[in-house]
Amino acid sequence: MGEHMHPVVERMINMLKSSEGGHDITLSNMGKINIPNDYKNFNLETVFSPTVAFPWLNSNTLVTSTYNQQMDFTFMSNENFLPKEEAHLIKDKAIELLTTSL
Repeated sequence: MGEHMHPVVERMINMLKSSEGGHDITLSNMGKINIPNDYKNFNLETVFSPTVAFPWLNSNTLVTSTYNQQMDFTFMSNENFLPKEEAHLIKDKAIELLTTSL
């Protein structure tokens, strides 16, 4: 499907860069990733949540995935929308909430 989008990608990016969007954050829970730990000569230790490519102005995104009984969180944003210092405060608060809730 992505191949069919090539002719309109530049127009989509321009639109996304000029749009504030109607949301504060995008949440994506990929759930449990069913990939075997061992495959032939390979041993998979961990899977990190994928990142996203975002040209839009309102770009806060949180992605979670679970592999081998371990949940991974990835928080991404655009520094023009959310300054790095604020993103670090959000990350620190999330870690505090997660570790004190255990």
